[in-house]
Amino acid sequence: TVHSLMKMLALYKGLKFTLVSPPGLEMPTEIIEHVAARGNHVIEQTHSMAEGLKGADVIYATRVQKERFNDEQLEGYSADFQINKALIDTYAKEDVIIMHPLPRDSRAGSHDLSVDLNHDPRLAIFRQADNGIPVRMAIFAVLLGVENLVQHSMRDVTWSPPSHIGPEDAVFHGMY
Repeated sequence: TVHSLMKMLALYKGLKFTLVSPPGLEMPTEIIEHVAARGNHVIEQTHSMAEGLKGADVIYATRVQKERFNDEQLEGYSADFQINKALIDTYAKEDVIIMHPLPRDSRAGSHDLSVDLNHDPRLAIFRQADNGIPVRMAIFAVLLGVENLVQHSMRDVTWSPPSHIGPEDAVFHGMY
């Protein structure tokens, strides 16, 4: 996800990328070189969550996919790479936007977004998921060359934002 996102964002000019990762999971050199060659970008890499969050306008977090590594490779990783409300409040800009491709692993000790961010208005993951549906539909229509055939059926969306934001925003909320 982050590889293709960086390549897409490289189409813009003058962006600053601060890449935060555990040691050994840094962005591949060929991606860094590709982005650097595209135009006036600043690219920084760090293993410090605090350093990486400073001054960010947007945080795009992904989880450490533990299932892709053996126990030896994961040795030494800690919850230091879990983004939580305390880190955001301490280091990030007040109006930062926090994004994530989902699904996320919110279990204790995971290297992902903490559940203490669920009600933080800066967390955009649920809006991001909702917006992804019509965006993907539009991309498919353009790629298939049928955008003119579907325009007549365009209308305002009929869904509404969830009454509860976070993992309890499903229809099952309150049933347990």
